[in-house]
Amino acid sequence: MLPRLLSFYLWIAPLMFAPLWLIYHRVGLGAGIAGGVVHLILTAGGMWAQGMFRRAELPTAYGLTRFLLTTGGAIVWMLGPSGPPRRHDGIMSFYNNGGLLVGAFVVLLGLTSLKTDLQKHEKGALAAVGQAAIAAWFGIWVIESFQIWVILSAPAVGLPVAQWPDWLVAEQIVWENIDILRMVTAYVGGAAFVSAALLTGRIARWAGWLMLTFSIAGIVGGITQAMPFFIPAVTCLVPYFLGLAVKRSGQERSS
Repeated sequence: MLPRLLSFYLWIAPLMFAPLWLIYHRVGLGAGIAGGVVHLILTAGGMWAQGMFRRAELPTAYGLTRFLLTTGGAIVWMLGPSGPPRRHDGIMSFYNNGGLLVGAFVVLLGLTSLKTDLQKHEKGALAAVGQAAIAAWFGIWVIESFQIWVILSAPAVGLPVAQWPDWLVAEQIVWENIDILRMVTAYVGGAAFVSAALLTGRIARWAGWLMLTFSIAGIVGGITQAMPFFIPAVTCLVPYFLGLAVKRSGQERSS
């Protein structure tokens, strides 16, 4: 009974974003961290229930993909709700932005492992496109993180925009446009990976088409800055569920 409940938690873990957001913003950072730790413990329990810690599984592309994508998503659901970065709270801003980068990097590692696995099949070439897009997504996120710190630390940022120096206005414009590019590359990468998984039979068709539809909607939402697709943590939903839903290759199932 317990393993089933823990496994079920993995499928609803992203919903923890909402209660954790309330805890972070209404109670404080300490309470949010405590709630996030509970979330990580439950996630680890679900991963144990699904066999993600087995020694025989972890060295394989399939096992590593599941482990990294689930772990990366769990980190994002824990730290993402503490945002967005705010000038008056440097500790919270560093915790939010730095933590999201860690989660995104783990997701990048997981998708790199998935690319290796999918490209064993002749129809898995789209995984390379997905990896390129996801690598761009992470690189842009790193650049944007430095921009955020530059803008938030500028003395003039607390003044009306009309009183900002020219360099700060230009930095704000670049930030807004690069933010769109970050969102779009994330959803393009997700769409490419899901398409490769569908073509290689590594994911159930209904789940794959659902993720693909979400990714396409995310591309449009990223361009138009529409919510909820413009929330950074939302860009990690498809990789996370892809890690949970991906099946073993035909060769592994038959061996």
